[in-house]
Amino acid sequence: AGIVDGDLMVKAIEILGLEFGAIDFARGPDGRATLWEANPYFYIPTPEGLGLWEQRRTIEKHAIIRSQFITYFRWLLRDLRRRGGRS
Repeated sequence: AGIVDGDLMVKAIEILGLEFGAIDFARGPDGRATLWEANPYFYIPTPEGLGLWEQRRTIEKHAIIRSQFITYFRWLLRDLRRRGGRS
């Protein structure tokens, strides 16, 4: 099992009948992932919208998360183009 258990999370989204899902999960002491919920829409709050943003280094973390999403979606787009739009 990987850090995120990608195949497991993709399967959960498929079983739930979603095209996209932002999954909240936890890993137990045995290493198994437990899915708490799958949101059909994801939301990344602005740094200013979170409390204690200076203490939590929220702006820095927000920039990292945003960069990771951009990298992922660029990869996804390239993969879809490579497949010719087929999943």
